[in-house]
Amino acid sequence: MTSAGLERRGHVRHALTCPVVVVGADGKELFQSRTVNVSDGGMLLSAGKDPLEPGDGVHVNLRIPRQTANTFMYEDFFSRAEVVRLEGDAGRAPAMGMKFPRPLELSLEV
Repeated sequence: MTSAGLERRGHVRHALTCPVVVVGADGKELFQSRTVNVSDGGMLLSAGKDPLEPGDGVHVNLRIPRQTANTFMYEDFFSRAEVVRLEGDAGRAPAMGMKFPRPLELSLEV
């Protein structure tokens, strides 16, 4: 039995907006987007006009911002990803939930 609102994710989500490039199996860029949130196990990103369908597999280049007192840069992470769900309400842009086949080690602060 499950409770409403029970968190089933195995990784902590972080509300982090960062750039993502989504690439098809043929190696061609499908679109660029931004994350809504991200974890070592997956991400939620803005879907744009033509969202992918659940079950679709893609490759992603996720650019995590890193900052020190004197520098700002992006650290690139490359992974396969699968669309697991679509979200969207009236008045809100659609979003796609994606999972990574193996957790990434993003080293995000809790």
